[in-house]
Amino acid sequence: MAYWLQLTFVPQSIVEGNIETLELWAIWHPRSFFWAFESFGYLSFGIAAFCAGVALRGSPASRATRVALIALGPLGLLFMFNEAIRTAAPFALLMFLVFGWVVLTTVASVGLVRSFGRRAAVADAVQARPGEARA
Repeated sequence: MAYWLQLTFVPQSIVEGNIETLELWAIWHPRSFFWAFESFGYLSFGIAAFCAGVALRGSPASRATRVALIALGPLGLLFMFNEAIRTAAPFALLMFLVFGWVVLTTVASVGLVRSFGRRAAVADAVQARPGEARA
């Protein structure tokens, strides 16, 4: 949502020559509306991932998915305060957080796709045999 809004406001400001307020809408400026909006998005995603990880039950194969989802919660909180982290922490720590976010979201996404794919296959198999008793 933040990127779509930015793509509508920033080009229009440039076309109109309204450069003075441009930094308020630019996502790369730490005091802009979109910087705060994007940080809130990371926090919301982290909370949702954490809740999904806590709620996810299943086989031991889904353990990596659960761990990745749960770990995204604290990372989302850290990204909410990324400006403070960026000024107080070394660049390597920030890159570690970004790398962690990318790896964890990839692991969680692949795990969820595999998990729901198996569940869909089982549901299709059960529907294909309507006369048999379900266990």
